[in-house]
Amino acid sequence: LFTDFMRFTMANVSGGSPRLWVHCFAAYLLTGIVVRELLVEYNAFHNIRHRYLLSKEPHLRTVLVSNIPRHLRAPSKISTYFQHVYPEAVKSVAICQNLIRLEALVKKRTSVLSQIEKELLLLCRTEKRKLIGQTHVQRIRRVLCSCFVFEKMGLLGAAQERLATLYAQLEDLNEAVEKEKNRRRRVMKRLDKLEAGEGRKDID
Repeated sequence: LFTDFMRFTMANVSGGSPRLWVHCFAAYLLTGIVVRELLVEYNAFHNIRHRYLLSKEPHLRTVLVSNIPRHLRAPSKISTYFQHVYPEAVKSVAICQNLIRLEALVKKRTSVLSQIEKELLLLCRTEKRKLIGQTHVQRIRRVLCSCFVFEKMGLLGAAQERLATLYAQLEDLNEAVEKEKNRRRRVMKRLDKLEAGEGRKDID
């Protein structure tokens, strides 16, 4: 199929023809377009690179390493290893520990604290309602009626008993949290002293 465009191809242009200038102009035009596009892309890359270098966000400079051998599961050992592999490339090392039990204890302790706050709020509201907006006779009558009803239902001092129970639970949970923290510290110290072993059990 012969078209006007095909007339300007090198196969259809005779030697010494002025149409050869079309090929020369097209080569310079294509080179100029490519150079312009390269400059635009380089400027875009330059801006992105500068934003990255000026940013201080941790996730841009953090590497997650998994399947670490047991004898290397200590910040000092990992830092030494990667400093040897990538000199002057490691800023700090943090170990991700198994904190499922500790997180569960903290969550339970937070729940107990929330219950204590609710009980204290209800107790304060009850006492405030007893003292505000009542005459002396009404206060005496309310106190007597309340004591009689609570005594009959077995609820006298129930709020104080619940608070005492919650405070006891809170104290136990605080002790459990401290014990778990100390246990995790002992584990990390033991891993820091652990030497390399043989067999596939070194990596779990």
